[in-house]
Formats: sequence, structure tokens, C-alpha cells
Amino acid sequence: MPATTPRARYREVLQILARHGFGFVVRPRVWPFGGDSYDAPEAEAIRRPAELRQALEELGTTFIKLGQILSTRPDLLPPAYIAELQKLQDAVPAAPTALITERIEEQLRRPVDALFTAFDPVPLAAASIGQVHAVTLPGGIDAVVKVQRPGVREQVMLDLRIATRIAHLMETRLKIEERTGIDVPALVDEFAWTLRNELDYLREAKNAEVFQRNFANNPHVRVPAICWEYTTTQIITMERMHGLRIDDLPALEAAGYSPARIAEQSARIVLQEVFEDGFFHADLHPGNLFVLDGGVIGAIDFGMVGTIDEAMRTNLLFLLLAIVEQDADRIARYLYRLGVVGGAQTNHALLLRDIRRLMAQYYGVTLEELDVTTLLTDLLALVRRHRLRLPPDLALLMKMLVMIEGLGRRLDPTFNILAVAQPFGQEAIARLLAPERLLRQARQAAIQYGEMAMEFPGRLDHLLTQLEQGELVLRAAQHATGRAVYALHVITNRLIQAIASATILISLVLIFITMRREGGGDTALHVVFFVGIGVAVVLAIWSVISFLRSRRL
Repeated sequence: MPATTPRARYREVLQILARHGFGFVVRPRVWPFGGDSYDAPEAEAIRRPAELRQALEELGTTFIKLGQILSTRPDLLPPAYIAELQKLQDAVPAAPTALITERIEEQLRRPVDALFTAFDPVPLAAASIGQVHAVTLPGGIDAVVKVQRPGVREQVMLDLRIATRIAHLMETRLKIEERTGIDVPALVDEFAWTLRNELDYLREAKNAEVFQRNFANNPHVRVPAICWEYTTTQIITMERMHGLRIDDLPALEAAGYSPARIAEQSARIVLQEVFEDGFFHADLHPGNLFVLDGGVIGAIDFGMVGTIDEAMRTNLLFLLLAIVEQDADRIARYLYRLGVVGGAQTNHALLLRDIRRLMAQYYGVTLEELDVTTLLTDLLALVRRHRLRLPPDLALLMKMLVMIEGLGRRLDPTFNILAVAQPFGQEAIARLLAPERLLRQARQAAIQYGEMAMEFPGRLDHLLTQLEQGELVLRAAQHATGRAVYALHVITNRLIQAIASATILISLVLIFITMRREGGGDTALHVVFFVGIGVAVVLAIWSVISFLRSRRL
């Protein structure tokens, strides 16, 4: 049983860390409460992934969950650590039934006998945060109720405060961000946010409803209905699904199901979530997927989800095309657009070199032959080597793709997720090139460029004022100041020309689309269109002349 007072729990956490070779965070000069101190561990002990897993297991619920969340971030840790953290299990002995029924009655404000016509005291599953029991609702509906263990919320909140404190202490002591580019306090804050969401069963119930709506017209997928009358922030009740675990090959074959078909169906679920819905289940391990009657796939446990907006989906598609075409420059560009960023120490020339070397390994490989898991593993190794960071949702997506391809290969050794993904990708590209979408984007771009053009003089005036008053620091030698100011004027002129050209070009596109729609009968539009072309030509000639004149700079 973990200590419950902040001081005692803090000391307990640090003692466990030290015992497993992580005492470097508790040197006497940073020990906040005095007393015992611990020797620094041998470097080899720190490097053992198993030591980290064992320490987290001994630390209990909160740290096990944090480790599981960390296992979804292969951009931060080498594969050996990720593999070890994926072994973390939060299964624990069942809590006494009396405590569970007391919590149900406290949350739902009615006796268990009045709530359910039947309540099975033997849990279907017992985890560190919640415990699941089978129940029968009035009307004979089979359901399951997941109940948050008494005291777990308070313990998690205390442990998260301690984890945050240790993260700041580590940064102060070891300067980890300076050495590795990893902002440990920010990382702990991000993981803590995810864990707090998992504690909110109302959020999980709402996620389940979103998936229900998204798959309402898909007869091959079933999401359990939420019983809202029996759901709170600490209790969630949903219909029970009876089926076979999706990776139980002997049972599937005995029931007459085709494992290859099940593999394809499970991949289609993920691809619909990614390419169509923009809202995906981020924890689709085999324990959360079942094969129901008729080969329908049922999904449960919606505590961890990810989102993909239209921009991310578009950039993912273009990144895939760049990989297929082995274009290193475009790969780097779309990684950047996806939010994959590095620090000031990132050497972009070396990054491009390594991307080209990576692509050379896949030269001549067709889509059917491409191993997605191997490709993603190689990309993540490159990300770690160059200290790049993935946005959380992108990291979750990559983890989910690896997970679902691994499941597919287990069911069918010839499974290839890219073959299943081709129709989804083609439809997504068709949507990208739809005239309505292009027109909408052109309008938005015209508005943005117009706003930039109107705001630019004010921003330039502010910049020059700062420069005159000495408030703007330029890293330039004193003798080069005049040359730098002249260069700034040249750049400003070119930027104004570029904005004006882009605005005219977009306006011409809009006029052309309007002319095509109206059959070309509007004479005024024709005049405006050809005048615009003339202005664009003049601007182009002016830009060329300006460029030739400024080459002496």
C-alpha cells in the first residue's frame, strides 16, 4: 500500500528509484526533506531498460500508467526501452466486492439491488484504476459496469504532483533538455494530462458515442452503447459484448471465421478513423477487440484517443507520396508541416543526408513489398538521432499503425496494410482535389494574403522603430550594419512583390472558376481577368529587373 501523506510518499518514491539505480535524482544537495541520501548508480544500471520497468511497477498505479503512456512515444526512447515498457501490466488483485458496491451506491445514489437485477461479485477484470463487473439491467439487458477503485483518484493526483516535482529536479540537476532536447517537465505535464483524462469516465463514455456515430453505417463494426443513467465520472456502464478475442486463432478457425478477412476488417476500422473520421482509437491492442457473431468486430475501452485534422491528414498523404517517390526534400518538408520539430542543434543538411540514405534502402520496393513497421521503425530511429520531436497525436497514430499491422500479420502472414489503405488514400486525394475544396482554399488564401498585405506596413514600421531605438538585437558586425539594413530593404521589397503577386494570382483563379461556372458570358469579368494578367506580367518583369539589380549585394 503506497504512503498517503505527501512527505512520506515523496520519500518512498525516491527510495524506490534509488534502489533500482536511479538515485542520481536524489543527491543530498537536492534532497528536499533532509535525512538519508543515496549514492549515484553505476552507469550500466541506469541503461538497463528492465530496471526502469521494475521501478515503475514497484511505484504503483500512477507510474505504471505513466510508463504505459511513455511506451507510445518511440520518438523519445530507443526500441529496447519501448519494448520493456510495453510489458507493464496494471492488473492487480480484485478489490473487495463490498468496497465496489459501496462506490456504486455512492456515485449512483441508489442501492445496487435497486439499480441492477443481477450483479456478479466476481470481476471480469481488475486493473489498478478500475474494476469491471457483469450486471443485468432492468429489462434483461446484459451490461458491464467499470468502477473506479476507492482512493485511486487521490493517489494519482498526489503521485502526479510528485512526478512533476521530480521532473523539475532532474532538469535542474542534469540539464536534460540541454543535453538531449527533451523537456522533461513539459513531458510529464503532457502525460499527466492524458492520465487525468483516463480517470474521467464521462470523457470515455463521450468518446464511445463519437465512435458509435462514426461507425453507425458500417455493419462490420460494433461499439457498445453507453448506459448514461448508470454512468458518472467514476463509473461507466455499457452493453456487454460476447465474442472471441481477435488474436485467438484456434478459436476463430474453429468458429469458421477467416483470419485473413478479420485482419483486413480490423485494418479498415483504423483506416476509416484516420482518413475519414479524424478521430481514432489509440489503444487498439488485441485485448480491446473482439469478433462477434457474423464476424462483426467489436471494440471497447475508449479512454485513450487521438485526433487528426484535415491539415495533418493532407500532409500525411503527401508524406506517403514523397516516401514512395523517394524525395528526401519533400519528406523533410512534410515532416516539418506535420509538426515534427527539432531544436537549434538540428543540422538540416545532415538530416537530409540521412533521409536520402534511408530512402536508398527502399529503392525499387513496391507498395505491396513495403513493410510499414520496418519503415516506421527506421523513421523513428532517424527522429531520435536528430533529436526531433513528434506531436503527441502523430506519435499515437504511428503506434496504432504498428499495432494494427502487427495484429494483421499475426492473423495473416501475407497481410499488408498499405494494400488495404490504397482505396482510402485514393478517395482522400480525390477529396483534396475536389473543385469545391480548391475554391474554398483559394478564398481563404486570398483573405489571408490580403490581411498580410494590409498588416505588413505597420509591422515593418514597428520593426524599423525597434531597430532605430536599439531595442532589436542583430547579430552582425558593426561595419556590416549599413549593408544589413540595405539587405533588409531588398528583402522587404521582394516580400511585398511576392504578396501582391500571390494575391493577384489567387484572384485570377477565382475569376477563372467563376467564368467557367457562368459559361463565360460576363464581359466585365473578361476585362478584369485580362487586365489582371497584364498586371501580373508587369509585376513579373519588375521582379526580374529588381533581382538582377540586387545581385551585387
